[in-house]
Amino acid sequence: MNKKLLSLSLAPIMTLTPVVLSASCAQKSRIKEKEKEVVALMVKKQIKITLSEKGIKPNSEEAKKESKNIKANVEKAAKDSLEKEKKALTSDDAYEKLLDGWIAFYKFLLTK
Repeated sequence: MNKKLLSLSLAPIMTLTPVVLSASCAQKSRIKEKEKEVVALMVKKQIKITLSEKGIKPNSEEAKKESKNIKANVEKAAKDSLEKEKKALTSDDAYEKLLDGWIAFYKFLLTK
């Protein structure tokens, strides 16, 4: 009788395991995409700020060179910052919400 109860109680858990794993993989995939978007927005904003501060026209050769330098520096700093935030938060849900907030914030800043 105990074996029967054990097999019956494990059946629902075993059937839900693939669903839970699938949801977890989907969330991790969404988080990676959002991380890429946040980094890209940070880079874009920093390029815009730096070029305007230095008085460089956006389509000039000098702007292209400056943009490459900015991109290299800001990408590394942004990724490090995201990694620290990820470690500080307790769940993937909280981290995903933080990323959503950053995306909205940087999109807003880029409209100005």
